[in-house]
Amino acid sequence: MPYNKHKLKYQRSAKGKASTKRWIDSQPKGIYGIFHNDDCLYIGKSNQISNRFSKHISYLKNPNSAPKSKQPFYKHLQQYDYLEYRIIKETTDYSIEKDYISQYSPSWNNHHSSRR
Repeated sequence: MPYNKHKLKYQRSAKGKASTKRWIDSQPKGIYGIFHNDDCLYIGKSNQISNRFSKHISYLKNPNSAPKSKQPFYKHLQQYDYLEYRIIKETTDYSIEKDYISQYSPSWNNHHSSRR
């Protein structure tokens, strides 16, 4: 599946500290995904994707700082030593997020929606 060229990689070091490859862009808007290798874990949307990536990484480092309803998500993500944040589609039509959830079948979106 083709992906946008923009990626932000997150990898924990051997000592458990986060190292981030910085990605500089002009705040793209659109649909993004969080991946472990080629497994899609989560699909989201944002009008400032790089800021959203930074927020995800911040909460991943300290899940207890996330809103209570989101803490299980970040605690779940901590099991992975490597994550990729990918822009799937730059767009302002956020209604297509559900199409990408159907296409990629992200484990967290599917798990979370089945619990409602």
